[in-house]
Amino acid sequence: MGFSSDKATALKRQIRQRLKLALELAIIQRPINPKLHRYSQRFLIGIVLGMLLVTTFGWFAPLLAQVPDIPLAVLRAQAVPDVPEANVPESEEITPDDNVEVSPPVIPIDIGDHWAASCIRELALRRMISLDDEARFYPDDPVDWDTLATLLNLGRPTDGAYAGANAAEAALDLPSPVNVLY
Repeated sequence: MGFSSDKATALKRQIRQRLKLALELAIIQRPINPKLHRYSQRFLIGIVLGMLLVTTFGWFAPLLAQVPDIPLAVLRAQAVPDVPEANVPESEEITPDDNVEVSPPVIPIDIGDHWAASCIRELALRRMISLDDEARFYPDDPVDWDTLATLLNLGRPTDGAYAGANAAEAALDLPSPVNVLY
C-alpha cells in the first residue's frame, strides 16, 4: 500500500503548483476603494485632532474654572485688620532673648502601629498637635473645633501659589496637587 515514486512526484508537483497559485493570489493587490480610504483617513485625523483638543483644553480648564470674582487688591489684603499698637515706651521694648532654649518637639509614644503613624509623627515634629502630659496622643478620639481649625489653617498655604505639600501630604508621601490660582 505504498506510493510509487511516480505518484509521489506527481503529488509533489501538484502541491507545488497549488502553493505557487496561492502565493500569486496573495501577492496580487486588490484595488482599494478610494472612497473608503478617504473616509478612514478622515476618521483617523479626526480622532488625532480630538485627542489634541482634549489634551490642550485639559491644561487650561483649571485656569478657566477658578476665575476670581473679587478684585486682586481685595484678595491680597490681610484678613486680620490692623490693630493699633499699645503705647510702649522705647526704653521698654521687648527684645528676643537669645539664651532661651527651645525644647525639642515631643513625639507620641503610643502610635506605633496606627495607620496614620507617620502623619501623626510629622505633625508632632511640626508642633501642630498637642499631647497630654504622658506624651500620648489619641488619634481615634473626637477632635475639638479649635484643634481642627488650627490643623486646617496650618495645612493650607495662605499667600501666593501653592508652594508644596502640607504636613499630612508630606508625612503620607502623597503627591501634592499644584494649583496655580490657589
